Amino acid sequence: MNVYKALARLEEMKPDLVIGIDEVGYGACAGPLSVGGVIMPFGMSHECIRDSKQVSPAWRERAYPIIDKIVDAWVVRDLSSSEVDLHGVKHAVDRLNSDVAAELVCMIGEDASFVLVHDGDDPINLDCLNWDNHMYFPKADGIVQAVGAASIMAKVTRDYDMVNYHSVWPHYDWDNNKGYGTPRHIEGLKKHGACILHRQSYKLVRRYGRRIQRET
Repeated sequence: MNVYKALARLEEMKPDLVIGIDEVGYGACAGPLSVGGVIMPFGMSHECIRDSKQVSPAWRERAYPIIDKIVDAWVVRDLSSSEVDLHGVKHAVDRLNSDVAAELVCMIGEDASFVLVHDGDDPINLDCLNWDNHMYFPKADGIVQAVGAASIMAKVTRDYDMVNYHSVWPHYDWDNNKGYGTPRHIEGLKKHGACILHRQSYKLVRRYGRRIQRET
């Protein structure tokens, strides 16, 4: 979908609400895959809302409570590493996008108009979404405030979970890398093998983490 035409159409439509959806954890080799979604009034913006990948952890932590207050609603939903392995990460993203979209659409009253925007190349498969109320394009999290807000809420929520998992499996430096394949994470895989939160379908885990470690 052409981003410039989509944004022009959004400005022309001026819906009551914008639903923004974005995923985090796609490239991580451990931990859940997460998708966040928010409902925001059309035209609302805040300087704290940016693409979550382009700001520091401290920025995201400051933005999180602000977004919580200014949006009408937000959700974050996850799929486990084993579920990602079972069907593949692309299928997992599609499923989470549909689940989050359905949940947020149900929160909107029948009298309110909305447009759903998400970061990606493919549409979300949901009966209520069509050309009139659904837009999608890459890097939407840095262009549309609702998508940026969704990315921050999902990123902070997932990062918090990974820090907690680090206390159980401290060998992989998850409190710093959040499950991504950094050198210290790979070092932990080489020495201790994989644990149950690793995605066995990912090349990095197959290469270095053949042994499954279940104890702390």
